[in-house]
Amino acid sequence: YRPEVYLAALKMFSLDPILGLGQSEFYRQAASFNLTNSHFLSIDQNGENAHNYFLQTLTETGLIGIAVFSLLVFYPTWQIRNKKLLIPAWVGLGAILIGNIFAHSMLVRENLFIAASFIGLMYAWVYAAPKPSKVDGSDSYAPESCQKPCLPHLTESALSFAKQPKIIWALIAALGVLAAREIYLSYRSEPFIEDVQCFKAQPLDPDGWTSGLYKIALPAGTRGMTLNIKGTQPDVLKRPLHASISIVHGESSLIEQSTTVFPSSGPSQLSINFPNGGVADDGEYRVELRLSRCFIPRNMRINADGRRLGIQIESSTPNY
Repeated sequence: YRPEVYLAALKMFSLDPILGLGQSEFYRQAASFNLTNSHFLSIDQNGENAHNYFLQTLTETGLIGIAVFSLLVFYPTWQIRNKKLLIPAWVGLGAILIGNIFAHSMLVRENLFIAASFIGLMYAWVYAAPKPSKVDGSDSYAPESCQKPCLPHLTESALSFAKQPKIIWALIAALGVLAAREIYLSYRSEPFIEDVQCFKAQPLDPDGWTSGLYKIALPAGTRGMTLNIKGTQPDVLKRPLHASISIVHGESSLIEQSTTVFPSSGPSQLSINFPNGGVADDGEYRVELRLSRCFIPRNMRINADGRRLGIQIESSTPNY
């Protein structure tokens, strides 16, 4: 698969290595070019999976998540003494896992159910396999039949873990502190502070709604643009909706104005003009409207609309 996808995944992992970005965050955050530096993920695909189940699990759940995942899969192998009993399960499970190095075949629920069945059978063997006993006067083990399922030495394992050296508990404590720090920082910095899909520039929808970023060409000979607002977000009275409107040429912003978008009972226009009576001398100028957030009607139980919406524009009028 594309190396840039793996590099993007490793960059995401480096942001929050202990707890990860969060479940299903890889796809959403991959839409941000500033985060991934991947044209394929952000521009071509507008967000995509890593196509490597293990790398994506590491990115989304961090070291703790991949450790839990590994423990779930490998624990039966560590516990059972006659490991040959698990060969059939490992052949089937291994085939599924290998398929996930370059794909997400376990996203297909049939494959996931098969993998879960193999893991369940491995645990069943651990509990049902005969438990060996020591031969008198020696360190060797002799087979012992079980009249009912035999439990592994779970209690002994727990006691053994509790008696670990202080350095182990110090590492666990340090891991907990780092995890708490990641949780704290996740609410104060990228990539969680923005919905990156909201700020993908989209053309005006047929019903006039923008996304969080709306761009419109500024005709040559005009001195600015006025946007006539028809509707805004339903919770603007509780959560102020901030907007910045700017005139851009190429990659350079020539003038920018910030304001707060009010409901329809308030101001219904956003307008911007060149300073000092200037005009657009060619057709390469554009007006950009960037909002502080989007809303999804379905998430607010308004209707079944799943779009990320900014504000509703009735018309745009060039200023001459």
